[in-house]
Amino acid sequence: MDKKYKIILLIFIFCLVMTVGIGASFAYYTAVIDKGEESKTIISKSANLEITYTDGSKQIIGANIYPGWSDTKTFTVKNTGDADSAYAIKLTNIVNKFTVPGSISFSWIANGGPADLDEYILPTFDSRVTIRDITFIGVGETHEYTLTTYYKNVNYDQTEDKGKSFSYTIEIEGVKSWTPKGWNTAAICIEIYGNFDKDEMKAEQKKAVIGCYALLAKKFNIPISAEGIRPHCWFTAGGAYIGDYNKSKSAKTCPGLKFFGGNTKASFEKNFYPAVRNYGKEEIVSEFKPYVAKVIYEGSDGLNVRKGPGTSYEVTAVIHHGEAYTIVEEKNGWGKLKSGVGWISLNSKYIQKI
Repeated sequence: MDKKYKIILLIFIFCLVMTVGIGASFAYYTAVIDKGEESKTIISKSANLEITYTDGSKQIIGANIYPGWSDTKTFTVKNTGDADSAYAIKLTNIVNKFTVPGSISFSWIANGGPADLDEYILPTFDSRVTIRDITFIGVGETHEYTLTTYYKNVNYDQTEDKGKSFSYTIEIEGVKSWTPKGWNTAAICIEIYGNFDKDEMKAEQKKAVIGCYALLAKKFNIPISAEGIRPHCWFTAGGAYIGDYNKSKSAKTCPGLKFFGGNTKASFEKNFYPAVRNYGKEEIVSEFKPYVAKVIYEGSDGLNVRKGPGTSYEVTAVIHHGEAYTIVEEKNGWGKLKSGVGWISLNSKYIQKI
């Protein structure tokens, strides 16, 4: 069995929320990072990982904190050994007594190779979660993380969190090897670029997304249903499958509140799954280029404009020799006028393209 080595960054936060007037919340917040200004080293068989808190401070302290407040802590992870290595980042010992969904969250900005972490809501049901399964770090490389903790303004009354507290531990765990586990095992994970909580997906991207899922489902015989295609928001931060988006339990909203009409199971069954199943079945319509047609019929009675493409449709107007009109659609030898008045015969005895 591979041995695992851990660096532990302990963050303890105590929040006391007081109310002044309706909807006005204030809090006292303190975060202590145990022995923060000292370097910590973990040693695997052929590589060292060293963690350093670069700002030289143990504490993040704030008084009279209100929703919208945040503070940061910076630390680095360096490979001081003679071989490439890897580590996982985990959240453990989670205690979150806040009841307003999404109030407490954190994120980080990473330099040196790792990916940034967007807003991560501190779980209320799980005591241990994995933030990143594996991050590779080469010989001599240094990864810097600027961790920001938020007391989020969720735009509605948060006074019910008066006197609440939370705490958690961040572990950086060195690993010699990595074996996939959990729901992503033997699965295909797809990241769709965009913020679809607020933005509508453009038609071109919708086609690309639908095509990607449809072709992968066909290639690997994946059911186009909740059995085979499941979004991130149907899971808790700890990886438990809940089968639908739940504002208070889901780890995130992704793929987004506006993703193909929504991120709920009902929205997927109504909009997304049918679109994927119907990929490639759409009627292929050639692109029509409008053109100008001139009336060459010289009869005194003029050329009839009809309500539809055929002589069985009623006459809506009459046009005369020398007049020109834009044709925007053709059907059964008839052309539709751009004005919307009706259709005319495209017989060469009556009109000429110019």
